[in-house]
Amino acid sequence: MSQRLIGLRRLILAGVAALGLGSAAKADVVATFTGTNPFTTANTNAFGGVIDGMPVGTFNYTVVSSTDPRFSGGFQSFCADYFQPVTTGETYTYTPVAISALPDIGTDPTKLARIQELYDRFYQTAVNGTGDQAGAFQLALWELTYDGAGAVDIASGNFSATALGGSSNTALAQSWLNTIDDPTAAAPANSYELVGLFNANNQDQIVPFNAPAPVPAPAALVLAVIGGGVLLARRRAARKSEAEATA
Repeated sequence: MSQRLIGLRRLILAGVAALGLGSAAKADVVATFTGTNPFTTANTNAFGGVIDGMPVGTFNYTVVSSTDPRFSGGFQSFCADYFQPVTTGETYTYTPVAISALPDIGTDPTKLARIQELYDRFYQTAVNGTGDQAGAFQLALWELTYDGAGAVDIASGNFSATALGGSSNTALAQSWLNTIDDPTAAAPANSYELVGLFNANNQDQIVPFNAPAPVPAPAALVLAVIGGGVLLARRRAARKSEAEATA
């Protein structure tokens, strides 16, 4: 990892700890990492941190305990932290946070919007599809995590990757990134609430949940109540007129 990124990460982690997000008292999801599946491999490079044959795909966890009702049984996720590890069979304690609180993502609005659209468009394909599709999603997420505030190119920049063994994961990742930046593309089919899982010493994760149904705006609710009242008054008046006519 570059010294610049190490310094930046330490600064952000200090801020997270100051907010109390890094304390054990705040952590409320304990889960065991059961492996990456489906997955493919790629040669990856982030800020000079080269890993050849990196497994890229869907992370699978079994929940041990949680005070957050959204997490029970198990969940699937993708990694938002290239530089820290998780190990199959190990149990980790996470704090659910907004993804903007994850140190490697941050608060840049362009990056956040692109990550949201990546999930809304392609998450279902990734977790229900092939190893190449799962791998493409992870590579696209890392590209947006480290280059998402500017030009996104899976072959260059702060993060880059090359496919191995005839895999199409990098080409698919780039096509998905191109779709995200295409103003003529159809609207995404899904809408997710993205929850970050923060751990100061191990890989941070992102877990999507179906977004809650929108609550009617107060003004719309008032109009609905008024409309219902008017309709009820008209029905009462009509019944009164009918009663008087037959009296």
